[in-house]
Formats: sequence, structure tokens, C-alpha cells
Amino acid sequence: MAPIKKKYAKWRLKLIRRLRPRTFTVHGVCLPTDPAYVPNYVSNLVYEGRYERSEAAICKAELSHRDQVLELGGGIGFMGMLCAQICGSDNVTTYETNPDLERVIRKTHELNGVSPTLCMHAISREGSELTFFRDDNIISSGLIDRSFGGETTVSARAIADVLAEIRPTALVCDIEGAEIDVLADVDLSGIDKIIIELHPKIVGNEANDALVTSFEERGFEMAGGETKKVALFKCRMG
Repeated sequence: MAPIKKKYAKWRLKLIRRLRPRTFTVHGVCLPTDPAYVPNYVSNLVYEGRYERSEAAICKAELSHRDQVLELGGGIGFMGMLCAQICGSDNVTTYETNPDLERVIRKTHELNGVSPTLCMHAISREGSELTFFRDDNIISSGLIDRSFGGETTVSARAIADVLAEIRPTALVCDIEGAEIDVLADVDLSGIDKIIIELHPKIVGNEANDALVTSFEERGFEMAGGETKKVALFKCRMG
């Protein structure tokens, strides 16, 4: 970026932070940035264009109206909304575990006039009830105990049942390390692409690398992103 453009971008961001608008549009998706819905650190990520930036870029490049999308981990509704704008609401199903995020996601749907299917359940291998660990950092809460302190019991559905029901062609996944257990050995037949945020800092490099290897053994190859962060895997048969 040229020096003048950098200076403009810097002052623009300062102005946005000062004004703190209650909504903000990123990649064509209008997001709630009102503190009644999201904390300031999430709003700042949105204002800076850093919130799920890598995932958004991959989805915009790889998804089409022909895709049926299963999203695991809805966050504040950004990725589900982006997928819905590309593929259509009827072709996107989001599973979100954190009960605190339902009103945020539904607000995002309302702001954009688009309503993909939202299921407020965890996803696991067996589908039994699970302990969910809450954190003040809503985008870091999850099914792995990271000593946050807050715990609640959530209902879960078995990943195999969800895949059989939705029959997705694309899987978008950001579940804060739970991907290791959920996706380790499930049948991924019919899925052409996996867009996933990996969490080696939570699960460890060994478990993370084992998941990547298991994708390769099931016919996928890495086609973009990074094996330690956000990655795109495509089915070699696709």
C-alpha cells in the first residue's frame, strides 16, 4: 500500500474507533458492533477488517451457488451470512454451541435480511450432552477446558447424523480445537472442500498434524491457507 493510502487507512480507522458505529459492513456483510451485542475487542476486529479475514477470502474464492454448506461454529454470524450471500440461505446450515451467541447471530441475520438455518447445538462424535466452557472472550469459548472458569451443559448432535441429514458439499469449521475429536475419523464423502481454522496452540502440534494427515488419507489435499492456521482442503476426486 502506498504511503498516502496507508496514512488514509490509519486515520480512517481512528475515526471509526472514535465514532464506534453500531453496525459495520465487511465483505458485504453488515455486522452488529453495538456493545449490547458484542464486546469492544470483537468490534475492533470488525472495524479493522481482521475478523475471520482469511476464512472470508477463501469462501469468496471457492464457494458458489451450487454448494450446500455446513458451518460448524457460527461466531457472530459473519461466515454463515457470507456463505448465504454466495450460496443462498436454503443452502447454509450453521451449528453453534455457545448459547450466548444466538442473539448476536440472529441480529446479524436481521441486519442482512438473510436467514440461513441456525441450530444451537454442539457437534460431537456420539451426540451426547457436553460441558461447554464460557469465557468473557466469546470467540474463544469452546468445548475444551482452557481454565476460563464458566461452565454450562449443552446438547449435542452426532456429526455423522448431521452430515447424513444435510449432505454438504462444503464444510466451514471453526470450533476452537474441538475439530480434532469431531472430524478425526468421520466419513466425509460428498464434501468437495473444507475451510477450517486450525488450533495447534490449543490442541498441540501433534494432534493438529494428525488431523491434517487424516484429511489427506481420506482423499483431500491442502489447496490454500496454512496448516497451522486457516486452511483449505479440496477433495482430490472433486
